[in-house]
Amino acid sequence: MISNAQFKALAKKYGTPLYVYDVSVMERQFKALKVAISYEPKRILFAIKANSNLYILKLLRDLGVGFDAGSPTELFLAKKAGALANEISVTGRNFSRQELEYIIKHKTYFHADSLSQLEQVGKLAKGAEVGVRINPASGAGHHAKVVTAGMHNTFGIYYKDVNKIKEIAKKYGLKIIGVHQHIGSGILGVDSFFAPTETTIKIAQEFENLRYINIGGGLGIPYKPQDKSVDVKKYGIWISKKMKELSFVLGKDILLLLEPGRYLTGQAGNLLMEVTSIKKTPAGELVAGTNSGMTHLIRPAMYGAYHKVDNISNPNGRKQKVTIVGNICESSDVFAKDRQISFISEGDLLVIRDAGAHSFAMSSRYNGRLLPAEILIQGKKDKLIRRRDKFEDFLPR
Repeated sequence: MISNAQFKALAKKYGTPLYVYDVSVMERQFKALKVAISYEPKRILFAIKANSNLYILKLLRDLGVGFDAGSPTELFLAKKAGALANEISVTGRNFSRQELEYIIKHKTYFHADSLSQLEQVGKLAKGAEVGVRINPASGAGHHAKVVTAGMHNTFGIYYKDVNKIKEIAKKYGLKIIGVHQHIGSGILGVDSFFAPTETTIKIAQEFENLRYINIGGGLGIPYKPQDKSVDVKKYGIWISKKMKELSFVLGKDILLLLEPGRYLTGQAGNLLMEVTSIKKTPAGELVAGTNSGMTHLIRPAMYGAYHKVDNISNPNGRKQKVTIVGNICESSDVFAKDRQISFISEGDLLVIRDAGAHSFAMSSRYNGRLLPAEILIQGKKDKLIRRRDKFEDFLPR
């Protein structure tokens, strides 16, 4: 764990706001997941949308991780990180013809998200090997906005449309070699995976050329004090049992693919910021303003997400109820509402924890705000892995 003294030294060296990532946490999470799932053959693919920094991708690649790409750009990054075609899964929505041509050319594990997309692939690459994303009709997630399966959800092909998949495949000579699901994100209760995965495994047996099943991602991390860590051991035992049964029934080893994102990098990330003002609202509520904002970490504004906030300048001070806000001209730019935090003064350094996934990756330059620098901590060494924005970055290129 990065100490308060290290954070202070990094803030002095690089300035704030600043993203800081701990390599040891990523290594710990990968090892835990790999050990928990005894089934072989398997391949763990990192969901690039969680954190797209190329240095982090290369680090994960060195650990033996492949990649899940949701766009041509993410596919490009996966290749730049050193991944081979059979170490990359591509699953996305509403690709243009040009994007599909780019994806097909790279011969990755590609999954059609809709019947119409499968038809488009057939027209572009008759006889190709392809996977399909199934909507198993039930999903889960830490917020309604991240649930990606269910009767009213727009992701994937409804599992009862399996005959339509076969018709299109036959029409264009496509070989369905894989079945994919992704039911949602930030899931802490592993039981939520069981029913939809059972459905996906059942559907997968409909395809005679089946080589793999991709069960997607979704494993969460404990953001709130009362949250319990996801039981990856229970998850691993269950999916290993199901895959062994499937391989036995089909008389061949079926490759298991899974796509964790948040689980691998979420707890590794921290966002450092400085308190720039202290004020009270007309109602008497204490507010601490900072030099960061929702453009750097949008999860609290977008999902009402909880992130632990610590005052590392006064870690043992008396607690006070305070609202931590950002520097964007929007009422929703609130990091923490009425939170008990050690007494805060102007100039104090705050750290927002568990900001290694869907954090910088969802950042923007809205309101003319510069993107922060990113730092990687490996052992006692720190490395700049993305420079801080400059005013000139706003100029036309």
